[in-house]
Formats: sequence, structure tokens, C-alpha cells
Amino acid sequence: ALGDGGGALSAALQSGVANWAFTVLDSAREGGIEVNNHILSSLFSACASEGKGINRCTKLLFWHMENAGRAAGPNVNVWCSFIKLCGACGEVDLAVQVCERYCDKPLGPYVRSSLCAAIATAAPKAGAGEVEGFERYCDKAIEWHEEA
Repeated sequence: ALGDGGGALSAALQSGVANWAFTVLDSAREGGIEVNNHILSSLFSACASEGKGINRCTKLLFWHMENAGRAAGPNVNVWCSFIKLCGACGEVDLAVQVCERYCDKPLGPYVRSSLCAAIATAAPKAGAGEVEGFERYCDKAIEWHEEA
């Protein structure tokens, strides 16, 4: 598909970074390349740059967690890029849930800083009624920082 003079690549780029990133991922998988931590963190970062793709990335993350096994499961880079994606998409609740359920405790400095960045990125997008929620997120991040 990409050997047609760049037409498919051009079309993918016009549809946005997130769509292009998934197009590349699909092509790689069709070519026998397995999804790994480096691919996931790169994909999540590409989607975060546009603030799109959270649903597809969440499904892919959980698929990877089920299929990769404990040793090859998500590493700190994957968690950090996913948490930043959550912030870019305004899904801080999801970022906090990921930290609570899946990240090693105490949270390491990279995960904590990614969570703070997600909170800061999403806060300006929040409505007036969501301010208390962000205060709760900030309190949680501070609590995790003090535990580390």
C-alpha cells in the first residue's frame, strides 16, 4: 500500500497523526512485527501530540497487557506516555486509575511527573464544575510523591 508513490502515506498524514500512527502500526503487524513497549510508547506519544486516540490506545494497552506476559508487559516508558496521552485527551480519571491499579508503588519520579503533566495539560480544558476534581487529582499526586 505504501509502494504506490506515497499516495497512501499522504492520505494517512492528511487524516491526522493519530490515524497515521495506527496505519503504520497495522502495516507493521501485518508484516509480522510484534507490538512491544517501544512501539506502544511511540504510538501513545504520537497520539498525545494530537490529543486523539485514547479509546484505541486504551484497548491496545489492555490487549498488550493480556498477551505480552508479565516480563514483556508495559514498562515505565509505556505508562508515562499513556498517562500523558490521558492528559492530552482530558482523561485524567483514567490516568489516576492506571497509576492506582497498574503502576509499581511507590510511584517512581517519571510516573509522578507524567501524572502531574497530565493534570496540568487537562486542567485548562476542564469545565468550571470540574475544578474540585482537579484539586483531588493534585492531592493524590502529592500524596504519591510523599510516599516515594
